[in-house]
Amino acid sequence: MSLNILRDVSLAFCLDHFDDLSLNSIYELSKENFLKLIENINITSTKAYLLKVSNKWMDHHNVSTSILFTKVKTLKIKMVLSPK
Repeated sequence: MSLNILRDVSLAFCLDHFDDLSLNSIYELSKENFLKLIENINITSTKAYLLKVSNKWMDHHNVSTSILFTKVKTLKIKMVLSPK
């Protein structure tokens, strides 16, 4: 199996099951990988949850909250109703 295919399948799984991912694993992501995940239009999560996770990620990394928070607030998120 090609590494690119495996990477794409893994990303698709993470997007489909974002609310089920370990928060500690999310907090350990680099800024580039974190933004690649939460900025994807196919993410299946609520905007409120993404903002919560983003705030905690920024706290974990001591990142300037204004830059990342602006990016997160302007996301065009595909809202998916879940039975949870």
